[in-house]
Amino acid sequence: MVDIHHPYMRLELAYNNGTTGFNGNITKLTCSLPYGLSQNYSFTYDGLNRMLSADYSEGYSMNQN
Repeated sequence: MVDIHHPYMRLELAYNNGTTGFNGNITKLTCSLPYGLSQNYSFTYDGLNRMLSADYSEGYSMNQN
């Protein structure tokens, strides 16, 4: 996991969120903004590491929109 902090934003990248192996695919991106707002992206890949979907949500949890 990579975690970048800045006074106005926090960016977190997850590389192995619910998948097997460590192939370098980003499986989750979370951008936290001031006042508690959080923007979340979740990515899925096929067996050849091609992106299949990208889901977006806002708030405090990763609920699919």
